[in-house]
Amino acid sequence: MPLDPKQRWALDCFYPGLVVSTEQLGVESFEAKTLVIHPRGEGIGLIQMELKCALKDKMQLAVVMQLKRKPGLPGFDPQLTSTDLTEWLYPYYSLDYSRRLSDATFRFDLDRNGPAHVHIKPNVKDHWPADQTTPDTRGMDPRAFVAMVAKFRRDKIYPVTRVIPKRKKP
Repeated sequence: MPLDPKQRWALDCFYPGLVVSTEQLGVESFEAKTLVIHPRGEGIGLIQMELKCALKDKMQLAVVMQLKRKPGLPGFDPQLTSTDLTEWLYPYYSLDYSRRLSDATFRFDLDRNGPAHVHIKPNVKDHWPADQTTPDTRGMDPRAFVAMVAKFRRDKIYPVTRVIPKRKKP
């Protein structure tokens, strides 16, 4: 199934090149998702876009991004201005590479009730603080995530490590 045209427009508007780099991973099919847009004045105040696909090797890639216009800024009109991601907040995101969602190879999340965390080996069911990983995955651009997936698939080197905080001396 091809990517929904409205989702494609939103992803290309906010993250140019994301869909193309995802297709280069070997997409078998995209999953249809509904684009969510909430207005602010004459423009966009909040947008949630999803890019979910099955890859030819039976792996899955999912990018879910919710962006909210920063307070005090007018609604975004893509016909009048280009996208500046510094003008947006990320109340929610999920970047997942897995065989199935419940068994992630690695996943980076910011849940609606925060804080940013990762699911990485050895126990992908744990919530590990995103600021205690290398690289720090907080607010990771989805294009960087897809590049990380591509590098992992090519080099077979796990891309994220835990950083164990040093204990303070009593």
